[in-house]
Amino acid sequence: MKVFLVLFFMIFTVIPAFSFDFYCPNEYKIADINNEKIINKITGLNFASKKITEVIIEGELKKALNSKIYADLDIYNIDSMNKGEFKSLKLNSKRIQYKAFSISDFEAKTKCGYNKIIYKNKRVYYPHELYFDYKAAITNEDIKHILNSQEFQNKLNSFPITVKGNTVLKIHTPEIEIKGGKIYYTIPVETLLLNFVINFNSELIVKNNTISLTNISPNSIFGNITNVITDKINPFKYELGSLNGKYCKINITKAQISDNIINTEGIFIINKNYTENNE
Repeated sequence: MKVFLVLFFMIFTVIPAFSFDFYCPNEYKIADINNEKIINKITGLNFASKKITEVIIEGELKKALNSKIYADLDIYNIDSMNKGEFKSLKLNSKRIQYKAFSISDFEAKTKCGYNKIIYKNKRVYYPHELYFDYKAAITNEDIKHILNSQEFQNKLNSFPITVKGNTVLKIHTPEIEIKGGKIYYTIPVETLLLNFVINFNSELIVKNNTISLTNISPNSIFGNITNVITDKINPFKYELGSLNGKYCKINITKAQISDNIINTEGIFIINKNYTENNE
C-alpha cells in the first residue's frame, strides 16, 4: 500500500516559485507640491479628483479579482493627480476570493514614493509595476474555500490510480483546521482493499514563495509518507497559483500561526500593462 501512496503523490505537479526584481520608477519633479493653488483648497477640487480616481481603481480591482477592495490615494496636488501621478496608494479588503485564492483582512500600501497610472478609454492602465507591502490573514474559512475550489478539486479528481478500470487508490477532500497554533490534517484515503484516514498536525515555514509545513507529527502508521502527502496536496500552493497571473502577483515572505489564524506578510504587485504601443 505504501508503494501505491508514493506513486500517487509523486504525479502531482508542483507549482513553480515566483520571483521578481523590485525597483521604483524615477521620481519626477512634481511642481508646486507644497504650494498648491488656493482655489484647490477652497473648492475641494483636490478631494473630488482623489475620490474619482479611487473609485475608478476600485472598479478595476473588482473586475480583475472579483472582490471588493477599497482604495485610498495620497496625492501631491490636483495638477499631478490629473496626470495620474500620486504619492502612495493604500488598499484594504475584508476578504479577497479569486478562484482558489482566499485571504482575509488584506491591507497593502505602495512601497515607492512616486507612482503613476494612466486613465484612458474609461480604463486604468499601469505604466510601471505597482509594488505594495501587504499584510493579510488566512482563516479556517479561507482554507475551506481553497479546498472546495474547482482547481483543487480538479487536481484531486484527475489522478486516481486505476488498474484495469478499477480504482486502486483515491484521495478524498482533506479536512484542514488551524487550531491552537498548529494545522491539523485529516486525509481520507480509499483503496481497492480498504479505506483509511491519515491524521497529523504541523507548524509552518515559508520556502520558495510557498507556505510549507514543518515539524510534522504523524498520528498514523504511515510515517514519512506524510511528508510526501503534505508537499503534493498543500492547499497554499493552489492559492498562490490562482492569483499569480496577467493582472497581479503575490510573494509571501512571512507566515506565522497565531491561535486559529495564519498571519502573512509579503509583496503584492499590480503588473505593468501599458506601453507606448497602447497609444
